[in-house]
Amino acid sequence: MSKNTSKKSIKNSSNKIPKTKYKTSNSLKNKTNKDNLLTEEDKIKIKEAFELFDIDNTGKIDPSFVRKAMDDMDYEKTNPLIYKIILNLDTPENEKKGINYNQFLQSFNDIIGDQNSKDGVQRIYNEFIFDSESETITPEILKSVSEKIGNKLTDEEIKIIFENASSNGKDISFEDFYKVIQNSHL
Repeated sequence: MSKNTSKKSIKNSSNKIPKTKYKTSNSLKNKTNKDNLLTEEDKIKIKEAFELFDIDNTGKIDPSFVRKAMDDMDYEKTNPLIYKIILNLDTPENEKKGINYNQFLQSFNDIIGDQNSKDGVQRIYNEFIFDSESETITPEILKSVSEKIGNKLTDEEIKIIFENASSNGKDISFEDFYKVIQNSHL
């Protein structure tokens, strides 16, 4: 893959890069199996993002080039989940060989987690906890995360979420979160 592509062309295409949202109830209904947690819509967006960076149409992308583009677009701050996925792909081995679409897609699936297992739900829950002193999701954390993933929640929506999900009305523990995820399967 050519690294000579200008930052300008990548930046001009940044609106094509998908923003990830946690869509537990609707997304889970569209899953084909527990190893493939992405909806068809998610896969299309991920494929579009992959093709955006597969400039030479080789079927492989250089993860260090993608990470550089993400850095240039400030994705670490504006979309940390996508940035984390790309960062995990940026290894010396992948840089030498490049990554294909299936590896790219699998990395999204791995980070999102298996929503059918308690460990998978724990991985998703941990994405909300960015304060080492906090072990629960507070309204402030939920508001911040919703803004970062491009799905800004209103104060009223956050209030409703906490009324329905929190066992104590103040914060959402892992057990509260797990119950919500499990109930979304019904």
